[in-house]
Amino acid sequence: MVRVDFSDPSSIVAAIRGHEIVYNCTADAKLHTVIDTEAEVNKRWEDLPMLPADMVWRPSTGIGYEHVKVREENDQILIDSIVIGSQNTNDIFRVKYDIVLDKSWVTRAVAIRYLGEDQGLLLSSDGNGIWKDEQGQVIPELSGCVDIDLSCTPFTNTLPINRLSYEPLQQQEIQVVYISAADLSYKQVKQNYTLLENGKDSSIFRYQSGNFTENITVDLNGIVVLYPNLFYREMGPDAR
Repeated sequence: MVRVDFSDPSSIVAAIRGHEIVYNCTADAKLHTVIDTEAEVNKRWEDLPMLPADMVWRPSTGIGYEHVKVREENDQILIDSIVIGSQNTNDIFRVKYDIVLDKSWVTRAVAIRYLGEDQGLLLSSDGNGIWKDEQGQVIPELSGCVDIDLSCTPFTNTLPINRLSYEPLQQQEIQVVYISAADLSYKQVKQNYTLLENGKDSSIFRYQSGNFTENITVDLNGIVVLYPNLFYREMGPDAR
């Protein structure tokens, strides 16, 4: 049995290696899950020259910052981030999230919590569309999803951009786990990505979800540089 410390990404990494997790939102909470990571991984790259990466985003309007670190360890890609922002009510929130990916940018685990509060969420995946909650129960309504989309960050747009292969103007339709940072609820949603431009230093993807459409600029590593009207990168390679 492995105890998960959400302040330490390596604790989450250890937990997903076929062990049982004790998920502690409070000192007394003990929720258990078992995460199967035996699914075969089809590696897309042998190495990731873009890692480690260290980036900062700001919202286009309002107040806030996100500081995200991306690194590679033991054939996994580890993301840890702190987001500070405001809700529609103007209340300030502080969110810490950690994501564990395999080398093909497939999501294997995501942990999110509000700093200074007991509220938290842990989801895990076998990498083939089967998701489990903190108690190890399969979540049927998320069946078939590979990627996640966390509402408070542009980083999760990178996951399907780097995981899939694209031809110009060819639309890729995917089902993702959409997670609301406002209340940590989740649901399955359909999204579409289309490569519009593939330049020397950056690319532009059209992102669609429901009635929402926007053109997102990413760098050579597939990481968002500009998400019009929502986020822009202030620090990191190709920051604007």
